Amino acid sequence: MVAGSSAGDFVLARYTTAGKLDTSFGGSGTVRIPIGSASAVGIALQADGKIVVVGNTDSDIVLATYAPNGKPASRFGTNGVVRTDLGGTETANAIALRADGRIVITGQTQKAGGAHQFALLQYTTSGTLDSRFATAGKLISATPSSGTVLALDSSGRAVIAYSHNGSFASSRYSATGKLDTAYGTNGIVTTTVTGNATAVAVQADGRTVVAGTSGTGLALTRLTTSGRIDTTYGRNGATTATYGKGTHSVVGVVLNKAAQAFVAGSAGEFVAVAKFAANGKAAENYGS
Repeated sequence: MVAGSSAGDFVLARYTTAGKLDTSFGGSGTVRIPIGSASAVGIALQADGKIVVVGNTDSDIVLATYAPNGKPASRFGTNGVVRTDLGGTETANAIALRADGRIVITGQTQKAGGAHQFALLQYTTSGTLDSRFATAGKLISATPSSGTVLALDSSGRAVIAYSHNGSFASSRYSATGKLDTAYGTNGIVTTTVTGNATAVAVQADGRTVVAGTSGTGLALTRLTTSGRIDTTYGRNGATTATYGKGTHSVVGVVLNKAAQAFVAGSAGEFVAVAKFAANGKAAENYGS
């Protein structure tokens, strides 16, 4: 399943295992969701096969949910679409789904003349802000002020990664939307890796892997469950790598059951996937 944007609308495409468009989805393999001035930034699949897309339109955050066959979810928002206005200019960054189908989103909001603020939102399965989470479904904070990526741990806590004072950083929030001040120092972990954190994943044992770019290459660091740098990972808690010439980018990191990390992005003009062992070292038997 792939999500993107075209002429201001969300566009979904589903492919078979053979790499061909799945014509059982929307009749042609693609579905256009009329939003207007929209850009998609994330996609997630619910346990029942429903597709949830998050993005931005005008100055609002927009969610769209579709059934597995490509039709709008009848019990979600209006014709499967929900818009959220927090009273300023809003930008969605990332999405994650809880086991019960509730939707968690990170983003930013900025009121006229004001600074960027972090936004953590939770929605029910019907698309309304979840009143049991934070304050009426919303947590707004001055920190972090930069873009954030998101993962949920096995306890339902939201672990976010971002850049703080030029370094990889992370914070954690409880399942009810409260900052975990026992994580790191007063709820913030600032690592020794300089650069831009753009991906995060949580291991089965609760340790967090943050990935992104540092200089012209890519970098990873791992944090313990208490928000300390895991010095057993890589070299003193971090690992860096460069593949060929040109600036690198990182768009995602996925962990397998063995805690090996697969990092996707680009290296110069090429699409790149890199594999790292559970100890943070580059996998020598993967690729070239």
